[in-house]
Amino acid sequence: MTNLFRNISVLLGGLLILGGMAFLFANLYLQSQATRERLCTQMSLVLGMPVEATGISLTPWGGLVVHETSIPDSTGVQKNVVEIEAVKLRLSLLSFIRGRTKINEAIFFSPVIVIKESEDGTWTTPPLLPVDGGMEQAMVDRSDPSDPSDQTDQTDPVAPLTPPVVKAIKIVDAQLRLINKKDEVVLSVNDGSLSAAVGEKTAGTLRVGEVVFYGRVRVTDAMSPFSWDGRVVDLPSIVARFCEGKLTGEYHLDASQGQGRFDAKLALEDAQVPEFFTMLGASNGVAGTLAGELAIEGIHADPATFTGGGKLVAADAKIRPLEVLVLVGTMFSIDEFQILDLSEVSAPFTIKNGHVEFADTALRTKNLVLDGHGTVGFDGALDIAAALRINQTLQRQFRAVLSSKFRDTDDPEYKQIDFNVRGDIASPQTDLLANLGEIKIVNEIGGLINSIFGPGSKKPEQEKPKGTTDEHR
Repeated sequence: MTNLFRNISVLLGGLLILGGMAFLFANLYLQSQATRERLCTQMSLVLGMPVEATGISLTPWGGLVVHETSIPDSTGVQKNVVEIEAVKLRLSLLSFIRGRTKINEAIFFSPVIVIKESEDGTWTTPPLLPVDGGMEQAMVDRSDPSDPSDQTDQTDPVAPLTPPVVKAIKIVDAQLRLINKKDEVVLSVNDGSLSAAVGEKTAGTLRVGEVVFYGRVRVTDAMSPFSWDGRVVDLPSIVARFCEGKLTGEYHLDASQGQGRFDAKLALEDAQVPEFFTMLGASNGVAGTLAGELAIEGIHADPATFTGGGKLVAADAKIRPLEVLVLVGTMFSIDEFQILDLSEVSAPFTIKNGHVEFADTALRTKNLVLDGHGTVGFDGALDIAAALRINQTLQRQFRAVLSSKFRDTDDPEYKQIDFNVRGDIASPQTDLLANLGEIKIVNEIGGLINSIFGPGSKKPEQEKPKGTTDEHR
């Protein structure tokens, strides 16, 4: 029995030594310059673009791993369009040596993709997602007929390369940045993952932790079925989170012309008003929910091409108005100017010429109406013509000097004063206070005005005797 155990131990030890030697020789083979170039060429065939790598390793538990893979930028705008921490290939090493590579699964770890718009407005999109057919062009792109070192060595005993067969692909923890010719990040994607089978279409499931448009609009926890046919990206059933609400819809991207033309249809429900205003860089939202719909199309990098429209509906919303209205409400003890309590607001809009255009939209409370129309740019710029209408209850609370500034309306119950809103969403500016005319208020209110409108505003004239009141014009 002892001899049997000894023989088995010797046999197992021998097998381990042979296995270790096999892996050692395999790694020596893989680490050679010729093999690394061969594997990069195979990966170029898979991805459709020339690929570079710093090293290759093979382990029993990890399979074949290509380290620090990159795709250089052929336009010279930047060093690399793609940098990948590691690529794990589950393949038959024997088939690779014979030149007929069969990749059961390719896993891309932590790819970082930075795509810049060229001066002529086109984009070079690295296709990390293979489809059957069309892989031979990468071999042509990779070789240089004028360079003898790039020519196939006819004496190489290894069989010539054929396009590899890829059965499945995974992408883990991906990041994507689209940067236009003005060096603005128009699209940012973080924590992206994909699991897909490869055929005439690469199809599977896409998950994204965060998508940010123009550094402002943020969508999280997105998921959708996914397909790519070498020309069009199709996300037919998106489910995501937006301002703590539910976002659903579909998205299509045609990358065939190098411009990134897209179209999308989205629906929103139960988004939170405070989070919506915070996302826009403002703090006006207090409470309430948002619902809406959007249809949009255009070229990602050029907001001037965006067209579409939709509608936003706020329910049971409480919104803090412009600071100037809060100030006026403080001056005349009008609580309704502190917080606008809105039962329902409907705001239809259209998208064109690089901005969102709102039709007449009314914010109505018990005793006042704020309405307006105008545009909000994708950069947050405001250009709104607005009006404040107050009923007879509020008119009695205004001093005569103020109420005389309001004009009659078609509704005898209300009087109105017009004003404009400029600046941007985070710091809107209005001429309402100037339109109200002369107001006598105490020094403390004067200081408040200065703090709101900054040192560039017109300073009050202080009366030397007594010094108890200021005049503001």
